[in-house]
Amino acid sequence: MVPYRQAALGEKANPIYAQVFEDNHAVNFENDVYSQEFFDFILSVMRAAVTSGSVVAKQTGLQIGKKVGFNILARCYDNSGLLPLAQVMIEILKSSDEACLNFAEELIDEDDAHAV
Repeated sequence: MVPYRQAALGEKANPIYAQVFEDNHAVNFENDVYSQEFFDFILSVMRAAVTSGSVVAKQTGLQIGKKVGFNILARCYDNSGLLPLAQVMIEILKSSDEACLNFAEELIDEDDAHAV
C-alpha cells in the first residue's frame, strides 16, 4: 500500500490542469501582495536607516530591502515599487562602507558563493 501523500509522486499533471494551476497561482500571488501603504512604510523605515549613524540600522534596512525587493516585488506583475526601493538601498550602501561590506558578505555567504 502506498501512503496517501506519496501516491502521485512522479506523475505528471495533464497540460490543462498544469495551466489552470499556474494561472490560479499567479492570480492568488498578486492578490496576496501587500498594499501601497505597506511599501510606503517599508521605504520610510529604510530611509531612516540612511540617516542613522548605526551600522546595525543600516544593515537591517538593507535586509528589509532585500526581502521586500527580491522576494516580493520582483515576483509581482506590478513591480513599479522596485526602483524606489533599490534607490534607497543604494543610498544606504553609499552611507556606510561597513554596512556595504557586511551586506556583500551576507549575500556571498547566503548563496555559498566565493569572493573573487
